[in-house]
Amino acid sequence: MLGGLFLIPLGMWLTIRRERRGEERLEPGWPRIDLNIPHQCNAALIFVIGTTVLLFLSAIGSYEAFHYTESTQFCGQLCHVVMEPEFAAHGDSPHARVVCVECHVGPGADWYVRSKLSGLYQVYAVLTDNYFLGAQNTIIYP
Repeated sequence: MLGGLFLIPLGMWLTIRRERRGEERLEPGWPRIDLNIPHQCNAALIFVIGTTVLLFLSAIGSYEAFHYTESTQFCGQLCHVVMEPEFAAHGDSPHARVVCVECHVGPGADWYVRSKLSGLYQVYAVLTDNYFLGAQNTIIYP
């Protein structure tokens, strides 16, 4: 979807550039949409319904993904595999019912963004097997 949205202004820019050079237009201008023609009415209806469904599913998926990234399972088993000893110790500690983000990510959107930006270096450290340096840039919310 994002790729398609990027192609729209790119195509417009290429068309304007082609027109300035004096080359012929390959298409006869803007498309004409007449909803009295059944084929065009059906296409418009499918587009509107499809877009609505896609946006609705994207919103639900984004919401669920956000909540999953705040779970202890995500932190200890998927994202921070290098922290396996800490994850195992957390499961046996009195803090086992406290999710990681309650201490390592502050409240609100600004702290969420800060922690994710800090985590980018940690992802780099894990990909390059440089775990020690990745552990230095953690954000711990007081």
